[in-house]
Amino acid sequence: HRSNAIAFTTLFSHLLGDVPAPIIFGLLKDTLAPACNIMGSGSFENPEECKQQHGGIRLTLAVMYSWMLISIVFFEIARRLAIQKVGMEQRVLGVDESLIFASNLVEIGGAAGSAKSHTTTTSQQQQKGLS
Repeated sequence: HRSNAIAFTTLFSHLLGDVPAPIIFGLLKDTLAPACNIMGSGSFENPEECKQQHGGIRLTLAVMYSWMLISIVFFEIARRLAIQKVGMEQRVLGVDESLIFASNLVEIGGAAGSAKSHTTTTSQQQQKGLS
C-alpha cells in the first residue's frame, strides 16, 4: 500500500503542480505586464513600456512566492500530523521505540545489523534493569 501511496502522491503533485504552474504564472504575467516579453535576441520588445509595468511583474512574483510559501506550510502540517499519527499508533500498540530501532537495524544490516541490534537491545535492557 505504501508504494501505491507514494506513486499516487508523486503523480498528482506533478499533475496539479509542475505541469500547470508555469502555464498559470505565464498567463498571469502576460495579463499584468503584457509589454514585458523577451525577444529571441534576449532583449525586451518594448523596454520603456515594460519599465512602466513593473508593478505587474512584482505582483506576479508575489503570487508565485505566496504559492510556494503556502505549499511549504501545508507540507509541514502534513509532516507533523503524520509523525503524530505514527506516535499514537505506537502508543496504542504498546510498541517500544528501542525495539523498532533494533528491528530496523536488522532489516538494513542483515547479519551484521542483527548482531548490532542484539547488542543494542541487550545493553538497553541492562540499563533499564539498573535504573
